[in-house]
Amino acid sequence: MMKIVTLDSLDAQSCVFLADMLDDPVLRASLFGGSGHISAWHAERIWSHAVDDETRWLVRCVESQRIVGGIGVVREEVRLFVRSDLQGQGYGRASLAALLQLRQTLGVWPNLSAWTVRENRAARLAFEAAQWRELGLRRQGGGLPTLVRYCSSLV
Repeated sequence: MMKIVTLDSLDAQSCVFLADMLDDPVLRASLFGGSGHISAWHAERIWSHAVDDETRWLVRCVESQRIVGGIGVVREEVRLFVRSDLQGQGYGRASLAALLQLRQTLGVWPNLSAWTVRENRAARLAFEAAQWRELGLRRQGGGLPTLVRYCSSLV
């Protein structure tokens, strides 16, 4: 059974909550690879870079009302994270489904894509379960992890 989530608009308090969530080194490691030795400030800046609040949302589980992560769209690129203790439980897939429903309702973002760290098994499974297509890899230098690019199946 797929999880059911809602996307809640951000306010100042929820932005702080998401920043605190990104302070988790396990979550940072899953998002950015390696051992999570990226600062919470840097993780938050990467996730929220150059967007306003109407393109970012809290992801909330409808059943428990618990905040499970965040999702946003920056120039048709999806940014998504799920709390490290809730990864692998279907919240990523449900978040992507909610975003695609919002896209259809609003008639925006015709070419959604996303990058994830190749080692981020939970994210890759979420994209694949949501029927996003893998487009290829981007090998990065300087010890940075290899990234995998996905696009929504509606493109």
